[in-house]
Amino acid sequence: MLRLTVLMSVIALLGGWMPSYAAEPLLPAEGAVLPTIGGTTHLFEGIPLRAVPERVGGKEAAVRASASNDDGIDIPWDDLKYDPSIATSAVGNLLKVLDKGPLWIVYPRDDHGALRDDIHDSRWIRPLNWLQIVPP
Repeated sequence: MLRLTVLMSVIALLGGWMPSYAAEPLLPAEGAVLPTIGGTTHLFEGIPLRAVPERVGGKEAAVRASASNDDGIDIPWDDLKYDPSIATSAVGNLLKVLDKGPLWIVYPRDDHGALRDDIHDSRWIRPLNWLQIVPP
């Protein structure tokens, strides 16, 4: 959590020196992610994961994501067609550190049958610690 706080502070401080498009807030998710987990449908809200590589010019790049326990996974560019999100809230409540928050990567599993497998389940990251754009 401390690393995330430090990272966000650095980004905020450097925002004035970066091109304006990088300092502007990302747009909210165009739609909610409604996966069914354990028989219950959960509403996750946040920003589309694809907004991050698009913002920094990483078209067709993979996204390397890591949880706070340093478990990491590469999310291929092709996965972004499914609109996974960086969730900041679940069921209307901000994700908290005690609930493996404040950020999760979530996939809309119920909208796409191809996402209902172990490979895509392993790409759910919680809590999200860092992202890295990996050039193709």
